[in-house]
Amino acid sequence: MKVAIKIRACSQTGFTLVELVIVGALIALLAAIAIPNYLQSRSAAQKSACINNLRQIDAAIQQWAIEQRMPSDATVDSTDIAPYLKRLVICPAGGTTFADSYSISTVSTAPACQRLPLTHVLPASSVDAARSQAQTPPLPGQTRRSSTNRRHLDRLRQSRRVNWARVS
Repeated sequence: MKVAIKIRACSQTGFTLVELVIVGALIALLAAIAIPNYLQSRSAAQKSACINNLRQIDAAIQQWAIEQRMPSDATVDSTDIAPYLKRLVICPAGGTTFADSYSISTVSTAPACQRLPLTHVLPASSVDAARSQAQTPPLPGQTRRSSTNRRHLDRLRQSRRVNWARVS
């Protein structure tokens, strides 16, 4: 007697466990690469926005001092400069009000961020930098590079003249 064994040819659809593990590992690898970059770019954007806010606050203080004819040692309050600011200025790194975001004291003192005071710093203007460099004597072994700087500026001015001569 012959017994016929029927072999079913059935196609199974789906993914194996190994394939799912590989896909999961690839997603985890991409997340491990992307998340730190996202956090770093977010932090850089917050720093840039805070520094721009500091510039706006400093400009508002200077404009208020000029219009009110205040001396450089006059005390400034946030209510004094509020009309000179276009909008509510808060630190994007977690500030909720002007008072907990920025500190201002006098007209001659630059505003400072209270949230991240070490990284959110208003850079000194070129006039302030030149003034502070002129006031500080060089350390022993150092010399001022005024002649080198002068030569560099002369070259830069000469190249601008040449470029303008080419344009016209």
